[in-house]
Amino acid sequence: MLEEITIENLGIISHAHLPFTPGLTVLTGETGAGKTMVLSAINLLLGKRINASNVTVEGKQLSVEGCWQLDDDLSHTVENTGASLENGQLFVQRVVSNDGKSKAYMGGKRMTASTLNSIGNQLVSIHGQSEQVRLRDPQLQRESLDAFGGTALRQTLQKFQSAYTFWKEVNKFYNDVKDNANSRRREITYLEKLIQDVSQLDPQENEDEILQHQINKLSNLETVRESLLKAQECIVPSDDEILSPVTQIRELQRILTPILNYDTKWTELHEYVQEIITQLFELENEISTHLDSMDEDSLEQLYTAQERAQEIKTLVRKYGTNLADVLQQADEAHNQLEHLYQQDVPLEDIEVELETCRKSMIEAANQLTEQRVKTADLLSEVINAELAGLGMSSSVFSIVINPADTTFSGQDEVLFMLAHQGHSPAPITKIASGGELSRIMLAMELVLAQGHGTLIFDEVDSGVGGKTAVEIGKRLAQLAQDVQVVVVTHLPQVAAYADNHLKVYKEVNNEQVQTYVKQLPADERITEITRMLSGMTDSSSGQLHASELLNMAQEYKNTLMTNP
Repeated sequence: MLEEITIENLGIISHAHLPFTPGLTVLTGETGAGKTMVLSAINLLLGKRINASNVTVEGKQLSVEGCWQLDDDLSHTVENTGASLENGQLFVQRVVSNDGKSKAYMGGKRMTASTLNSIGNQLVSIHGQSEQVRLRDPQLQRESLDAFGGTALRQTLQKFQSAYTFWKEVNKFYNDVKDNANSRRREITYLEKLIQDVSQLDPQENEDEILQHQINKLSNLETVRESLLKAQECIVPSDDEILSPVTQIRELQRILTPILNYDTKWTELHEYVQEIITQLFELENEISTHLDSMDEDSLEQLYTAQERAQEIKTLVRKYGTNLADVLQQADEAHNQLEHLYQQDVPLEDIEVELETCRKSMIEAANQLTEQRVKTADLLSEVINAELAGLGMSSSVFSIVINPADTTFSGQDEVLFMLAHQGHSPAPITKIASGGELSRIMLAMELVLAQGHGTLIFDEVDSGVGGKTAVEIGKRLAQLAQDVQVVVVTHLPQVAAYADNHLKVYKEVNNEQVQTYVKQLPADERITEITRMLSGMTDSSSGQLHASELLNMAQEYKNTLMTNP
């Protein structure tokens, strides 16, 4: 429960203290008095943003402080953030400097605005035309329907969610096994093909290097043969008209023979010439021997070696980086295949279990849909009863449940519908005005009140008056029996039902307009409601009417207390 708020330097509020009580608190005041600033202060405490231009006094910071009395559940949630409580009380402060920098404190500890917002959403729920997006959200519409269904629907939802979660887990397991099976089959196919290709080619260790050496040698064979034939032609020309080197050297030897006896040096020269002749014959014999060894099969050997080398290169490109790597892979592939063969998991068994889970989930989803349809009829009935008293008797509220993709929340799309007299139903997001949405929210809160937190209504009485305004006041008073309710209102019929009446007003001090907030005692409540009725605070008939309103409201509240 919100206990108090203190505001410093916010807009035209230099200082204000707002005490809150259990039950219904109303904020009243002239248009432009500053009621919006009070809501801005509350939003600040809930972690919302604010413009630095709202800091009114240069050199001073905007400060808003609030105090809440928490129940045990929310106390544990708050303490988990590191904040401290004092006798169950939570103190929250938000400070904003002139340059827009903001600091948030909760339970004496510095907090981020997002943490403050998370806790704030559990402390206060604001219903105004700017917050009506909540009622427009299909997910929140479904959650509201489920909340109205109570324990029975909640248990059915939990049963479905358990079935859905189990189906999702089995489905994921099935897909994982299926993906693994496909991957395993691809790997098995690869390894089997590797073993088959290596086995068929049967390459030997270092065979690629041996083949390359052989190819290099055989590729140069023709060049060597041509060179040797030319060399042989030089030593022993095939043309008889060409003198061979041997013939010419022998002629040299014959020329030197007559002078052998003249000097021993000519004998030595003659012997040297004979050695040359002998070496030429030996050279020619060696060349002939090499030529004879070069048979016609050499070219075939070259082609065979090149073809074999290409087959090995193709194998290496397909399976590895070199022949040694491929041979090692093929050697290891046998053990890998044996391991993969043992991993086989039959998908058929899992498919049977998956189908069983799917049927259980669908059965639970159908039960949930059936219960939601029944609950939707009941909720529509009670909402229409409330709306009739809120000035919307010519409109009919209904809930349509359409099939949707199955999610953790079920297989239903929940749509809140509204039909004006003489027109077909349409989603409230498309047809309801701002004032109508506010009253639908009030009706929802009346039937869904959970008994914790603070509900704030802004402009809930927009566009109504007379008897409808009285009914709104009664329903707010009724709602305030279960939760703390704060209402910003222009209607005296609503203000009359307050347990705590706060007046927002402006005064001019030192040529500056300032906004103040005052908790009204009984006599001043009569004056304020008189102003709201007639615009004149000193009207005797207005004061009489105001007293009558207050007495009527108090009698109604007394009946609520005696007949809760």
